[in-house]
Amino acid sequence: MGTLRMGTLRVVRRVTISPWLRPGVGAPAERHPINQSRTRGSTASDAARETAPARRGLIILIGAFLIAGALRQSVGANEEEDAKLDNSSEVIAYLERGRAVKDSLLRDGSDSPLRPVDRANFEGLGYFPVDLKFRMVGDLHRYGRQRRVLVPTTGDTLVYMDRFGRLLLQLEGNEFWLEVYANPSAGDLSVFFTDSTNGHQTYGGGRYAPVHELGAGVYLIDFNEAYNPYCAYNTDYICPLPPAHNRLSAAVTAGEKSYGPDLASH
Repeated sequence: MGTLRMGTLRVVRRVTISPWLRPGVGAPAERHPINQSRTRGSTASDAARETAPARRGLIILIGAFLIAGALRQSVGANEEEDAKLDNSSEVIAYLERGRAVKDSLLRDGSDSPLRPVDRANFEGLGYFPVDLKFRMVGDLHRYGRQRRVLVPTTGDTLVYMDRFGRLLLQLEGNEFWLEVYANPSAGDLSVFFTDSTNGHQTYGGGRYAPVHELGAGVYLIDFNEAYNPYCAYNTDYICPLPPAHNRLSAAVTAGEKSYGPDLASH
């Protein structure tokens, strides 16, 4: 992989974005009826207003980073290891190890989001075949002024996330950028995104992909690592929705597929 220069800029350079990859810039935030229950918290119209009372037993948990963090600990994955994966067999082996661990965590882990009846019938998650064209390195332009922002969730509430920067990427010669968030508690970097597979091949509310710092200002995102948030497995969970800019018109045929009925399409 070639080394790319990272700039710390307030304004990102202008790029030409193919219509095939054009995100929904300026589009109104799309509301996915993923979780019809409501919980106490801030709404998009008034961050201080309480919504309707939650249904009994609702678990308020943001599932953006929990599985990813468990995978890093269990598989021993880190940015340095990821940087050394320079051929297809190593990448596939790395992904397969992580997927096996994730299946084990979902089936047997104490923090699994699956309901007991679903655990009993769980046979493993489904994935697209590994496609290395979705493994990309690019500049991450960190915002000159870091801000904590309110992000809409599947429960019609808002949750705080840290706006970290814009990741500039190329796919098949087309340039585009994605908004990157940082987990306020752990500092992990992630991209929340939707694409044209949502609602039929993949979870309708979008997927998440980790962003790895490789050193020397180089960042990696591998959409083969794209995973579903907890609310894709269990509607008792509330998860952040992707920002408007991260809605891609392309089909990202990499990473995790839908699990069970796609509740976001109902």
